[in-house]
Amino acid sequence: MGIDLSRHLRKVFRTENDVRVREVIQGIEEIARATLPATGAPGAPGTVPLIPSAKDLTFVTVTTTSHTAGVEDVILVDDDTAGGDVTIDLQAVADTFKYPRVIKKLGTTGNVIIDGDGTETIDGALTATLTVQYEALMLIPDGSNWHII
Repeated sequence: MGIDLSRHLRKVFRTENDVRVREVIQGIEEIARATLPATGAPGAPGTVPLIPSAKDLTFVTVTTTSHTAGVEDVILVDDDTAGGDVTIDLQAVADTFKYPRVIKKLGTTGNVIIDGDGTETIDGALTATLTVQYEALMLIPDGSNWHII
């Protein structure tokens, strides 16, 4: 039971570039080791947190100009249907169960603005913006803020 992370990332980022996929996986592992508490075998310090299997991932497609993120793991934003800029308001980091989130821009009409909850930051900024069609961000919570992978 688990996810073929390489295959999944190729789909999400629409790439067959194995070097880039390996870099993303290594980045996820490094951030996870540095910022998230160990999970896995009880008492096994330093283990990488568990990533949900593909069958456990939840997807939502946003077609309106605003969306408050819940527990979905992947948010696909159809800014063409929304007709302009779309704001994704992230849930509080404390409520994320420390799972990564992926947000992907599907259209060409507007920007996708990702807004941390309250004063929570995304790589030190209050918002992150996707401007190019098929651009995506993977966000990892560290307990108080979000980090882009």
